[in-house]
Amino acid sequence: MPETIFNPPGYQKNNKSKKIVIIVLVILVLLVAAFFFGYFYQKNKWSVSDIFTFESDCAKEGGSISVTGKFKKCCGSLKPVRPYRMIDTAQDTKPLLLTVDFYKGDIACTGLPGGMDCVRCGNGKCGKGENICNCPQDCKE
Repeated sequence: MPETIFNPPGYQKNNKSKKIVIIVLVILVLLVAAFFFGYFYQKNKWSVSDIFTFESDCAKEGGSISVTGKFKKCCGSLKPVRPYRMIDTAQDTKPLLLTVDFYKGDIACTGLPGGMDCVRCGNGKCGKGENICNCPQDCKE
């Protein structure tokens, strides 16, 4: 190596030590990242796949959506409807302790708290998640 102001006599570049320092820094960064991912996974019970949301991450027919749940929207042309508990008042003679939203004949419809159900209401078939309370046009009985 020629002698210059930047390379005084007897100076030898030591690329090996620079490589070692870089490798050690990379390892430290990876360890810190692994620690934080592990800590937040244990604390919040999420996974790396939860960071990335894809179009396929939607509730299928009969599934549920909510603000705090896994799914935030219904897939494709499915419609979100309020879930209802159906109580057959003709067979269940005990007094109703729940607030009844409305009646469909002998069926008392009580809205359930929380999210919404994803249904294919309006296709003429009483499908998953549909009942006389949330989709009367498909479910006649």
